Amino acid sequence: MSRGRFPAGGGVALAKHHVQNEMATRGVGMNRLRRLALLTSLAAYALVVLGGLVRGTGAGLACPDWPLCHGRIIPPLEPLVLIEWAHRLLASIVGLLVVVVAVVAYRSRRQWPQAVLPAFIALGLLVVQVVLGGLTVHLLLTPAIVVAHLATGMAFLASLLTTTVLATPAAQPGGTVSAGFRTLALITALSTYGLILLGGLVSSSGAGLACPDWPLCHGQLLPPPAGVAHLQFAHRLGALTVGVFILITALASRRQTPHLAKVAAATPGLLAGQILLGAINIWTRLAPVVTAAHLGLAAMLFAMLVVLVGRSFRTPLGAATSALPQPQGAR
Repeated sequence: MSRGRFPAGGGVALAKHHVQNEMATRGVGMNRLRRLALLTSLAAYALVVLGGLVRGTGAGLACPDWPLCHGRIIPPLEPLVLIEWAHRLLASIVGLLVVVVAVVAYRSRRQWPQAVLPAFIALGLLVVQVVLGGLTVHLLLTPAIVVAHLATGMAFLASLLTTTVLATPAAQPGGTVSAGFRTLALITALSTYGLILLGGLVSSSGAGLACPDWPLCHGQLLPPPAGVAHLQFAHRLGALTVGVFILITALASRRQTPHLAKVAAATPGLLAGQILLGAINIWTRLAPVVTAAHLGLAAMLFAMLVVLVGRSFRTPLGAATSALPQPQGAR
């Protein structure tokens, strides 16, 4: 048989070219979805911080109606009104971005099927969040609605971050993670989520200064039996417990693949900053900027843990790698 038509190795080269084209096509879709999901995640994070400023300044009812503000699209130019109106405007922008993310994720379902579910969960949570936002105004900021609004907002942020992670290439070949670390990271992230909600309950219940000093409460280790100081004490005790989990997770990550250790390495610093802001909250008598920063840093810490969990579940299971240097004789 004549081989003049095909150069040696032509079939292999053709197959390689086809694979490269396929990977390039997937990469374009992934980059578009990842960039869009990341942009929306950042906007959602800014929305959380602005929501903390709304709560800290008491601007939540500065617009007494919904979805308009004082019956107008453009509200009166008053400071508290503008803060609440800016929060609603940013929420509208985030809502549009989420719809686009869901559409792009659906259209990329063949290339990145794992990113479709969290994108549509975010879309569903958006609807819930809009309803809760309206109820927050009409029910005059009851603690239950405020906490539900915060819970949905943080879950919404987690869904967008998960979409971003799942639209990102998996770990480099050879990287592995232990099943125990996956579980530890998940528990730490869920515990942090619960602590944020407890902080929202403390704030919305008027217990932010129930313990007027720090780290003690009325100069005592245990809070008084009467009043709402027990909520503030529970938040502090919860922060201590979650802090231990975060430190253990950061240490355990050193025995995993490097791309996990890099994410976890940021959490102890964020934890230290969060503890400091918690104390400054008391010392400044809940200054609005400080309370917003406290929530913002908590959301950032939670976001890092969500990314850590997402990456760990995208990394193949295997034996954990030691973070300690091995003796030369063991190599």
